[in-house]
Amino acid sequence: MIIRNLTSAFAIWLSGIYLLFIPNIIIIDSSITTSTYDLQRLFEILLLCSTSGFLLFHNNSRKWWLNYFAGFSATSKFLLASFFLLGFLSAIFVAPLPKYALQELSLFALLFVLAINIAAQIQQNSNKLRMVLLTAIFITVAIISWQFVLEYFFSLLDGSITIKNNNFFWRFLNLRLFNQFQTWTLPFLALPFLLYYKKTGHWRILLLLPATLWWTFWLHSGGRATGVATIIGVLVVWLIFRKKAFPFLMFLAGTLLLGVMLYLIMFLEFEKSSGATLIIDQASDGGLIRVATKAESQRMAMWLAALKMAWSNPWLGIGPQQYAFYHPIQNVAHPHNATLQVLAEWGGLAFICFFLLVLLGFISWIKNITQTVSDTTKNVDSYFFMALTASFVAAGVHAQLSGILVMPVSQVTGVIVIALMLSYSPQYPVEIANSRQSYQHLLLSLFIFAMGATLIWSIFPDIKRLEEDKTVFVESRYNDGIFHPRFWQQ
Repeated sequence: MIIRNLTSAFAIWLSGIYLLFIPNIIIIDSSITTSTYDLQRLFEILLLCSTSGFLLFHNNSRKWWLNYFAGFSATSKFLLASFFLLGFLSAIFVAPLPKYALQELSLFALLFVLAINIAAQIQQNSNKLRMVLLTAIFITVAIISWQFVLEYFFSLLDGSITIKNNNFFWRFLNLRLFNQFQTWTLPFLALPFLLYYKKTGHWRILLLLPATLWWTFWLHSGGRATGVATIIGVLVVWLIFRKKAFPFLMFLAGTLLLGVMLYLIMFLEFEKSSGATLIIDQASDGGLIRVATKAESQRMAMWLAALKMAWSNPWLGIGPQQYAFYHPIQNVAHPHNATLQVLAEWGGLAFICFFLLVLLGFISWIKNITQTVSDTTKNVDSYFFMALTASFVAAGVHAQLSGILVMPVSQVTGVIVIALMLSYSPQYPVEIANSRQSYQHLLLSLFIFAMGATLIWSIFPDIKRLEEDKTVFVESRYNDGIFHPRFWQQ
């Protein structure tokens, strides 16, 4: 029974494990690389290859996948096929580094396969599997929060609060990657409290802690994009659900207030009362209050560069993952704007497909949840709808200001959120799923095999020399060195 449950929900369990452990990847000693970012990418590849490979050999999973995909409209199928075909043409005929362009194309394709895989497995097995992913999110946030608190108190032993090299955010190469993870996960921290507060008695206060600390970390990290994006996501939830959203909104507002109070006590008030030294190596590490007064640096230049690239190659773009190759400013791997990134790298035609897919998908989601939510709807569904809507909208807004679309932990977390949304779509009866033709299984298998083989091929021989390449780049960056595509840390 246990083995059968594991195999029928393999992608869900493996994705949950990724969420539980990979944000804390620094605890793993690797001979390949010392970079947490590269390790997060390696485990992302392992997750995609494992779940896709299992799909090749598990007949029922393929049936469920095909059954779910059959529910897509003809327009959506056409847009998806066109998007990947245009990306392939851009990679082969336009990109100066086709290997890296195909690398990104295959990665996005396998992320799409994983999203459908998770959604189909939830529909065919049990709605309780949604709770598996929610639990993984909640526990990993709790672990990160606890480690942050420990780091804080260890800093107090020296009589100072030290932010040198982001030591409070050591799990992520850049604290902005941490903010991206915050944007995806923050709305879900309301669910355990709203769903189980009556069953937890006096222990219910503990369910407030992760969200409270998450807000505190947001204030301390100065993540403006996370704040703006989350506010917009919450406003959309309020516009859709109105009175039904009141408990959800009150939880977020209440924990935000607690987070502000905790931030004042932990950092500002402590600094004033004890005379402790607040050491700041970088202006961006000084907390939201300090960062808010800092002028925007290179972002406008990055956006203008992306527009120029798009204008010079309006149809097929410059090739997936090629922005870093062309950009005149060193250290810039992507334009920090998902819209301009797709437009510049994949081209105008692929951008139209991408935009319509997102727009039609979100409209379909709104129609689905507004029809489902009624007086008889269970709270678990309503609150899940709110959290998913807030997370998706916030991430969409955040993507216009950062690389949330291309970073490994953000990609996997985003796929899980989208898969959870997809799992609420209407499904075909089981007998229709069992009637999938053999040629459909063959086409899906060939697609998965081709994308998996391309991804694995593209990481060699780079994977053998990650540390060497990083050193070479650092030494050459000030001597007109080329910043290669962003797949690995440079």
